[in-house]
Amino acid sequence: TLSADGKFLSAAVFPGPMMARKMVRQDWGNWPLKAYLPMTYNGFYNEGPEWIGRSIAESVKAVGEDAAVYAGLMFPDLLKGDDLEKALDAAFDNGASGVSFFDGPDDDGFERLKAYLKKHNYAPKR
Repeated sequence: TLSADGKFLSAAVFPGPMMARKMVRQDWGNWPLKAYLPMTYNGFYNEGPEWIGRSIAESVKAVGEDAAVYAGLMFPDLLKGDDLEKALDAAFDNGASGVSFFDGPDDDGFERLKAYLKKHNYAPKR
């Protein structure tokens, strides 16, 4: 919902509306926000990066076209092999408007992130 001065509300929420309702009674799929940052920390749930895609797909479907979903990623959980790249693909391929990182990145992770962005022609918006 936009305020009178053009600001909007967002929230960091538990992953996937269905999971959030069960875990913490958080019915965020029905909140009137402009942006959601579901905490899709796959390592917390002993899941691989593909789980991020499933969670984001559910989230995007729940909030519809009027809101943005930014996948909240726990950076240390994504440093093994090509998990970072798989997680980013899973998020973007399932409708994420972007991602937000928690606890990182370190220098190596930052370089991998830059390489991913360059490979996919993502450019910062000004």
